[in-house]
Amino acid sequence: PVHGNLPLTLISRMGGLFSRRGASGSKASETVEYSWDKRERKNPEDMQFSGLSNQTVGKQSGDIGISNQFIIDNCKGCNIYLMDTCSTVTVDECEDCNIYIGPVQTSIFVRNSKRCRLIVACQQFRTRDCEDIDVCIYCQTLPIIESSIKMTFRCFRGAYFALAGQLSAAHLNPYVNYWAKIHDFTPNRDDPNFRCDPEAPSWLEAFWEHSQVAVANVEIDVSAAQCHIPISSAPGTSPSNSSCILILFHNALKAAKKVTRAFFSEATVNWCSAASNLAPSCNTSIHPIVSRQWNSFRHVRARCQQMISSASALKRVCL
Repeated sequence: PVHGNLPLTLISRMGGLFSRRGASGSKASETVEYSWDKRERKNPEDMQFSGLSNQTVGKQSGDIGISNQFIIDNCKGCNIYLMDTCSTVTVDECEDCNIYIGPVQTSIFVRNSKRCRLIVACQQFRTRDCEDIDVCIYCQTLPIIESSIKMTFRCFRGAYFALAGQLSAAHLNPYVNYWAKIHDFTPNRDDPNFRCDPEAPSWLEAFWEHSQVAVANVEIDVSAAQCHIPISSAPGTSPSNSSCILILFHNALKAAKKVTRAFFSEATVNWCSAASNLAPSCNTSIHPIVSRQWNSFRHVRARCQQMISSASALKRVCL
């Protein structure tokens, strides 16, 4: 240093060290591209059915997408079919509509709607200020109603080719369905706001006929044997004196699907005919028990023995 000042040569070197590279000697800056930037952007107008009257409309696989929300708003007398996955669905101010909603990764909200028939599959289902809603539902958590009356809940019905893959994409386990365990935030002890019906609704056939107009490329299979979501009875009830216990152990999901389908296709015919002398009106029901740890087998076996000892007709256990 000369009189406390740095030499000019050193200053020039430091300036070159900390200054930005010039355009001639520097590498061109690259724009960072994230995964959500690569995602195909949907037109918001395509993500809703709003203000429709007496129309039959639908969306097929690939039209919505697992990351998008769909809105059904202010529709009257319409047949609406969403045969695709999505993140959330809201149904507001709808009356006299038939609505099918494919696997939803999170929640379905139904608000201020009347006299609607729904078939839905979701993680969470909630209604508010609704009246006379009949729904066939798959729900991975307890369905919730609030300030709603004349509600009817049934087990999910109907299947199509892409449904199994869509359930997997939405992270929904078809063997965990709380369709009949309803939580009512505004209960009425004298006149309950809801009822659970294990039987198929009378309107189901007409419901699927409209779907062929809305989404002609999707073929619906109404057979219970082909349904990816097992049809079960309401908790605490049994359709007959006969019962079967199906136990599925860890790492058996793929095999479980095959076993369940085979069971549904054969149980009603073969097993019930064999037990016709004991239960002429036999309608076999399934009680799935999923064990995630092998060391819990003794607990499952104890439960099986209790159920077998209480049965009065056909008894059979698959281990």
